[in-house]
Amino acid sequence: MSEKPRGVIEQLLPNAGVDELRDFVQRYAASDAAFSVKLSQWLMSKYARHANDAATYVAQVEQLFCLTEEKYHGYNRSRYYEDIGLDWDAIDTGMEKLVHTLSEKLAAGVHAVVVPPVLRFYQLLGEHEEDFMSEDEGDISAAREACEDLLTQWVQHPEVPQEEKKALYPRLHEICHSKNMKIFDILTASFFADYLVHMQSPEEALERLNREAAMGHQSADMVHKHVALLRQSGREREAQDIIRTHLCFQSVLDAELERLYSRGEDYAALNLIDLAKMQGKADSFMEERRIRFLQRVGDTTALINLYRSLLTARWNTFHYYYKLKELVPQKEWPAQYELIKNQSEDEDFLIRLYAAEKDYPALFQAIMDEGYNIQQLVKSHLPNMPEEYHEPLLQRAIYELASEASRASNRKEYTQIASRIRELAKLPGARVLTEALVARLRSEYRKRPAFIEELNKLP
Repeated sequence: MSEKPRGVIEQLLPNAGVDELRDFVQRYAASDAAFSVKLSQWLMSKYARHANDAATYVAQVEQLFCLTEEKYHGYNRSRYYEDIGLDWDAIDTGMEKLVHTLSEKLAAGVHAVVVPPVLRFYQLLGEHEEDFMSEDEGDISAAREACEDLLTQWVQHPEVPQEEKKALYPRLHEICHSKNMKIFDILTASFFADYLVHMQSPEEALERLNREAAMGHQSADMVHKHVALLRQSGREREAQDIIRTHLCFQSVLDAELERLYSRGEDYAALNLIDLAKMQGKADSFMEERRIRFLQRVGDTTALINLYRSLLTARWNTFHYYYKLKELVPQKEWPAQYELIKNQSEDEDFLIRLYAAEKDYPALFQAIMDEGYNIQQLVKSHLPNMPEEYHEPLLQRAIYELASEASRASNRKEYTQIASRIRELAKLPGARVLTEALVARLRSEYRKRPAFIEELNKLP
């Protein structure tokens, strides 16, 4: 093949065959690492797109790793990969496509071709784990997860001989504990547990999970598997110990609460929530988990206190006010109302509370004292308040509009003020007051033609 300029080769890439691409890679490997990497990725893309030769694809990935290792001379690794244009996402995507095709072959009964290339790729990922992990998020690569998904399908496939399945574990163990493996992560440990359980080796699976837990390698998925295996073996006390040690995982806590609820063990569930709270999960979402258990044991006092604390916990928890109203005896409500008022200084919450309680003197004063959003508050609450409060509230809103007008300096602001006047005029008793305001603004700002034009649009 005659030597071609780089620009010509780039034009040929989309239609180049596999052999031609491989030849390009070999030609440029020594002289132009960046271009050779680009060519390698095109070659991998060819294999992934057609997925005719999984082993060749993986071999090409390995060659690419070797190429970058040879050209990498000790300076910032991620910067080097960026400089030469190495696209880890492309490798991820390519392997995912390849795994999909191998899954189809497995489903069709062609199981012999699956394991060798996947295991080799799995090993490559482990040996180059740091390169496949995002510096920002630290997430395991999608390609590795795809490998484990495919191996799981293979292990669970009924047509794969049991002897072949048994032979997989030693090979995986060898790969994951080889000296070149940089990280043996919790995802792999969890996969091992699945594999061992499927191979009907629960004791061996428990041993591995215990070993990983002792090393601090835990995930919610592993805890769920660990607990399930212990319970299958009749070791409930150990299962409880695992759960109580890992309440930091929300799904672990929720799963156990569901189990206790289905068994009617309400006090045990409440104690578990207390323990989770002591371990640092003290938030309103955690407290909400108590409700159904307290309801079932009939602890009205605890429910009242819980509803009251949740009422001001977040912006969207005001519905607990109505639950309190239903639960607290009418004669005891005034005292409860005082407690609620005193537990929050949030003006928005208090205005909402006064409105719900029809505490009009307090509501009126809160709106009059409000430093912003006056017009919206007046618009929301004035129609539901006694007439005696209408005029002072309207005057307060008009005062704010006049202040805004004094600061306005462009058509956008003039349009906004005119729009607010139009909305205010729709409220009961507001027409005369807004007409007077418009007349005053026309007089004061007659030298602002844009403002006068917007005011003249008002009815």
